[in-house]
Amino acid sequence: MQKDKSKDKSEYKARLPLKLINPWGAFIAWKPKLLKCGIKVDKEGFEKLKPPFVLLINHSCVENYKIASTLMLPNALTYLIPNTDYALNGDVANVMGMIPKKCCYPDMKVVQNVFELVDKGAVFALFPEELPSVDGRTGFITPAVAKLVKELGLPVAYMKIDGAYLFKPFYADTHRKCTIKVKLGNLFTAEEAKELPVTKIYASIVETMRYDDYQYQRDNKIVVETRTLLNGAENILFRCPLCKAEYSITAQGNKLCCANCNNIWTMGRHGVIISESKGSMLNIPIWNEYQKKVLEVQMKEGTYSVTGTCSVSVLDGHRFVSVGTATFKHTRTALMIAGNLNGANSIVFRNSQMHGIRVSPEGWIEVSEADKTYRIAFEIKQTAAKIALASAVINGLYTEARMKRQLESNKRFDFRYNRKKNPDL
Repeated sequence: MQKDKSKDKSEYKARLPLKLINPWGAFIAWKPKLLKCGIKVDKEGFEKLKPPFVLLINHSCVENYKIASTLMLPNALTYLIPNTDYALNGDVANVMGMIPKKCCYPDMKVVQNVFELVDKGAVFALFPEELPSVDGRTGFITPAVAKLVKELGLPVAYMKIDGAYLFKPFYADTHRKCTIKVKLGNLFTAEEAKELPVTKIYASIVETMRYDDYQYQRDNKIVVETRTLLNGAENILFRCPLCKAEYSITAQGNKLCCANCNNIWTMGRHGVIISESKGSMLNIPIWNEYQKKVLEVQMKEGTYSVTGTCSVSVLDGHRFVSVGTATFKHTRTALMIAGNLNGANSIVFRNSQMHGIRVSPEGWIEVSEADKTYRIAFEIKQTAAKIALASAVINGLYTEARMKRQLESNKRFDFRYNRKKNPDL
């Protein structure tokens, strides 16, 4: 029997990036665009490090991968990326030395791969927030990041990128011309990473990675001029702040309109959104914070519930395969999906599985189990943003109590020792 030579792009084997292609490919593809944006790099006080080391990068924009790869020449960076991106782009991901990770699913094999590559001299580039920012502000940073930094025991540098969200907002499908500022610095020496308590490492990471790109825009009087400032924003702004109606916002060009109360907002070139009838001013972060507070109240009162229809697909090798259309209900406890799903009558995701779920402005979320990754596309696109934000609220990702419990946990895993004892971990 002839052996099938086709390769499964979702199969991963730990490997360093090809230095002749990465990061020089990023340099050729992105340097002209970054120069056009007027990117400014501040390296004052930064001491260059020799691999292996850890580079922490804020995740204000999906393009931060390319920005960091270009600016860190001649170092080739090793990233964690969503397992679905790896599966759909396996050849490129392998060349770039990327490690696939299931969103919102703890996987010890990922940590094993990280240690294996840094042992080979990799520069491990880590986004503490894991997922791109929805509104241009710092997302939740899990204390597990601080624990990993301590376990690695390597020098830690950081790259804080301001203005990247203005360059390519989460909801937009086009780039804008603006000024991007990058601060490159040293955060911990190897000795500090090993000796400092996890609580101090975590506090330093959170403080260093804090950003608000719209505040940055105001402070630096940055002008962003395009006729499509708000195209796509309706997919993350699911509630009208005036009439409280949901899924009623539409966007066209630089304007938003509520179909229920007919109010119109206009975004100016400094990122401020002004109501034409009320004269009130806000921006994307303020609007999203309002939505979050409404969800928090609903959770406390026990009134939160979202229902509707959706289509469900499962990652199969290097593609998603549809398993059917279904109805769903999201409550404080779980996301329940019911229908004829390729032999299954229902799928239930507990909210404890859904912290940090991957969300797309195209109207889908991704949730992983041990052996499967699902992509759930909602009939009403804004539902994806609402469920993602609600899941974050439900899981207490914004509460000090949850973070304190995680930081005070004494659970520790000696990755290097156990990998030698049990290579199948």
